[in-house]
Amino acid sequence: MKTILVERKQIDLEKYKHRTALETDYSTLLTESAIIADKNTGEILCIYKELDDEELDYKPILGALNNVEFYTGKRSHSGLLSTSRVFGYSPRLTLRRDYCTSTSFARDYPEEHAVVCNYGEKIANIYHESDPEMYKKHAEITGEKVLGEYKIPKTPFTSGIVNKDNQLKYHFDTGNFKEVYSAMLVLKRDIAGGHLSIPEFDMGIELKNNSLFMFDGQGLLHGVTPIFKKTARAVRYSIVYYSMRQMWNCLPITDELIRIRKKKAERETKRLERLKQQEQGIKPEL
Repeated sequence: MKTILVERKQIDLEKYKHRTALETDYSTLLTESAIIADKNTGEILCIYKELDDEELDYKPILGALNNVEFYTGKRSHSGLLSTSRVFGYSPRLTLRRDYCTSTSFARDYPEEHAVVCNYGEKIANIYHESDPEMYKKHAEITGEKVLGEYKIPKTPFTSGIVNKDNQLKYHFDTGNFKEVYSAMLVLKRDIAGGHLSIPEFDMGIELKNNSLFMFDGQGLLHGVTPIFKKTARAVRYSIVYYSMRQMWNCLPITDELIRIRKKKAERETKRLERLKQQEQGIKPEL
């Protein structure tokens, strides 16, 4: 695999954040497998790898995803509109679901979810082969911080997201462990465009069908250029495997259940106390 040396450009982030990515935003389009490294330090910044059927037979996962209903809404961390499903495990969300658990994808589509997670092991193996030092760092961080029951088996990943036909505006990923890779598998059919634009490198990544892009999405501004469907059966999936930082707060599943039951009991007790005070004409304490 060839190595491309780049010098990170100083860009005005405010001119890019949350705007549409365009193919005119870069002068070079990477169309073949390559390691992208810093020109001054030699540090590997990201890796683009075209996969063949021996490395990754994508047909089973594509078939599984075609059975899944996707939701369209805004991502909570960025406000970007996307059509997607999250897989793996989710941390506590105080106002919505105050306990660590598997995602709704796992409950709604257990067989399809198992296929996506099983591919995580294949993706992790390619990650390890491509950049052993980064993989070791990633595995050590999650091994130290996250309980094994909240990791996708035989991977350092806790979670992921499947994007369907998403032309995501420029953004930084948030909520993951810093300075390690997210691994994005792209599967597409009868699609033009949909390249990954990275302004700091003055580069776009073609993202062919059955290709993998490994990069630090929290440290690199990125966006997806317009997607054009050439036929009625056209589709573009990007399946991103990552490790969520908040998962390190998760207790063993049994303890999570005990914790949330206790929390609910405490909240119910406080609610009843407020009702009693209202009935007695006592102003509730703030």
